[in-house]
Amino acid sequence: ALAVREDLSQRTALSKSQLNVADLCGAKAWNEIHHRRPFIPNPDTAFGSAVDAAVEQVLIAARAGVPTVLARPLEAAVEVIERDGIGVDLNEVDDAVIAFERDILPVHDWALCTLQAHLHDTIEGWGECDGHPDILLASGAVWDVKTSKRMKETARSVELGFYALLAESEMAAQVPEVGYFCWVRTKKPYWQTISTPVTDEFRAWARERVDAYVRARNADVLLNRTASEPVNW
Repeated sequence: ALAVREDLSQRTALSKSQLNVADLCGAKAWNEIHHRRPFIPNPDTAFGSAVDAAVEQVLIAARAGVPTVLARPLEAAVEVIERDGIGVDLNEVDDAVIAFERDILPVHDWALCTLQAHLHDTIEGWGECDGHPDILLASGAVWDVKTSKRMKETARSVELGFYALLAESEMAAQVPEVGYFCWVRTKKPYWQTISTPVTDEFRAWARERVDAYVRARNADVLLNRTASEPVNW
């Protein structure tokens, strides 16, 4: 198998998925705690997963210093498509791979990069934390591969801030930069590269956003500990 991903459905540690849901909708975040339902892929998420797996194969070749023609990106994409059971346009996946090799690959140093890095540490005030950023460069920079129907306005996100703080906690070294490689699915699709330096101000901003979720989660535990049926406060 080429597109291997850890099963995170039973994960209880603090994760970027929890933070993203809470950032999107408080009610949905509460339901994720008390009435969690299995994730059901849709065409957009299935396409994103296929591109993610395909790009990973290209980067495995680049990291090893071998020609990318030896990579097997579309085979990895097919594995994801069959796993999710949702039809995806392989021609569009191929377009994304070709454009990635042309526009993104020459710009960065992929030597010694870690793909699908597993970051796991206990952080004071947050407890056990777990994360899987797509790319961790040798420089310490953290990058995530995304697909979207519109360009991203900023890389200053809760998920990248969380990844940066978790990586710094585990590796005891500063993360200089975080960013997205985003395949923007417009009429003329393209790879958007957007990043932000990890400054002390960004760290403080990200920490406060995560703190807010942790406070809400802890309050939920306190307020519902004796309730026969939990209530969303």
